[in-house]
Amino acid sequence: MKRVAWITDNIYLKHNTGGNHPESVERLISINLKIKTIIDKLIEIKPRFATKDDIEMVHNKSLIQTVKEKSKNEIPIDLDTVLSKESYKSALKAVGAGLEAIDGIKESRFDRAFCAVRPPGHHATPTQSMGFCLFNYTLDKITPSFHTLHLL
Repeated sequence: MKRVAWITDNIYLKHNTGGNHPESVERLISINLKIKTIIDKLIEIKPRFATKDDIEMVHNKSLIQTVKEKSKNEIPIDLDTVLSKESYKSALKAVGAGLEAIDGIKESRFDRAFCAVRPPGHHATPTQSMGFCLFNYTLDKITPSFHTLHLL
């Protein structure tokens, strides 16, 4: 049987996008409730905070600083990409979850990983956060190891 890691953290619940936003805390709460029925079959892993160097593998320094400052001041990136005081930290842990997944697979601690994180990241470009996404943590973008593991 394949060993599956469950990577999540309560910090993701603190990324507050407001009442009627489609990328809301309720999405993660719903996932967490469903996972409770099989949690005993999963390996629970806590994500780490991604470092500035980790984020700079994909994003320029200007974008990182913009996200940090706008999060601190709760200023949205655009109408879709809303920030709260904890959004920057949540995004660092979202990237960290992906990195933890790759490390765990490389080190044979588990075979697969499910990262239940927010904010999402797949729409962010190297120079622009957008589409609800702050930092792109699509694994093929953040680590060359992804390709050597034959996961693509």
